[in-house]
Amino acid sequence: DIRDWLMKVHHPENDPLWEIRFLNQWREICLRYPLKSIIAVKVISPLKGERELHIWRSLFQVVSNRISLTRLWKLFSKTVAQLPIEYMEVLSNEISWWMYETSQKTHENQDDYFLISAKLLSLKNSSTQEKGMDLFTRAINDSSGRVVLTLMNILFSESPQAGQGLQGQLKPLFTDICDRTREELRPARTVLASRLISLFRIDQQWTQENLLPLFSWKNI
Repeated sequence: DIRDWLMKVHHPENDPLWEIRFLNQWREICLRYPLKSIIAVKVISPLKGERELHIWRSLFQVVSNRISLTRLWKLFSKTVAQLPIEYMEVLSNEISWWMYETSQKTHENQDDYFLISAKLLSLKNSSTQEKGMDLFTRAINDSSGRVVLTLMNILFSESPQAGQGLQGQLKPLFTDICDRTREELRPARTVLASRLISLFRIDQQWTQENLLPLFSWKNI
């Protein structure tokens, strides 16, 4: 039983390579039994150290590259949506990537998309430290930028009509992103601004009030 194995695993003394072997074994288990691994990992709470962090990180990396993303989202999204903010902070890259990949396959459990997005957007630090990238590439490699890509997937999954306005929880999330005092959300604003024409078509008033001012030289 994977859950029992995780709970009982013990790091022997004087074996510096044990951690590497353990994580390799865990990753192999995730690849072979993703659904069982998701069920088992729910017992790893709260994060107590580097091992638990790597357990969660490896799981997200595996489930983000599975064909059965829809099924995995149905099983795991509510667990992730309820993770404490400290989990979100250390796993923001993995969670945002998994959520973005999933949003291209399914839009079920929308409340979980919105709750996870809100938590990721509340983080105070940018998740991207890469240098040498152009501005947009850096933006979409930041967790907040991937949140915007996810939300745009949800928006267009419903085939919005011209002039219908932004609906539900999308509007307050997009409005918060446009807050120029949130420097850590600059990547998210970059991605959102790249969708200016589409957003203008859907909600002209909101775009004029919130997104267009970002293009003013006075606000740069």
